[in-house]
Amino acid sequence: MGEFSRQATHEIQFVVIDSSSAYNAIFGRPIQTIFKAVPSIPHFAMKFPTTGGTGVVRGNQEAVRIYYSKQAQPVKVAALNISDSLF
Repeated sequence: MGEFSRQATHEIQFVVIDSSSAYNAIFGRPIQTIFKAVPSIPHFAMKFPTTGGTGVVRGNQEAVRIYYSKQAQPVKVAALNISDSLF
């Protein structure tokens, strides 16, 4: 994780799913603990210590905004009528 001279390497296992998401990977607490990573949701970044200094992984905020704006489009809701004949 990270870029050369500020990168960290650990062997980890992932569960791979085929799904539409704003994220390339979701790191839970175990992986954050292994990398000693500190995520920042408002900055869409994660920092972690390396031998060459502090490494940073940043997300693409513009791509995420586009993804969420598409997902937030209004959905047409159909009203269901319950008939008295069902009872």
